[in-house]
Amino acid sequence: MRRGREVDELQVIYFTLKNPKDKLQTLVEVLTGHFAQKQSIHVRAPDRAALNFISDLLWKEPKESFLPHSKEVLLPYQDIIYLSLEGAPLETFSFAFNLCKEPYPKAPGLKRIYELEDLSHPHKAAIFQEKFKTYQKAGYTLCSAH
Repeated sequence: MRRGREVDELQVIYFTLKNPKDKLQTLVEVLTGHFAQKQSIHVRAPDRAALNFISDLLWKEPKESFLPHSKEVLLPYQDIIYLSLEGAPLETFSFAFNLCKEPYPKAPGLKRIYELEDLSHPHKAAIFQEKFKTYQKAGYTLCSAH
């Protein structure tokens, strides 16, 4: 039990996955949960092809609906889910889903970062391990989603 004022810790929640279908399903489930709770989340994509793929996916998923979002430009009343490229200026979001090779940068108000531990290829697993070490060194709380 902590004494005094509660300190907000930055959490990194990671999902260990082996195939593309599970990665996409996990992304949609996390975004759906934040959308339902009206919690803004930033999705950071590594390149334009990935950004466009994710945007198209969110207009088709979940099956019974879709997830409104803005891409590269924050739009009023559509900013719960915001998609951008790596290196784009960061707005203040409490939640982020990082799909890039580099760790998500610390930002004011950031509470949780979602990461994918991709075991489909040794190179992808090594990239995640480097990010994991960086987050660990920064003192973030690391938690497996499974």
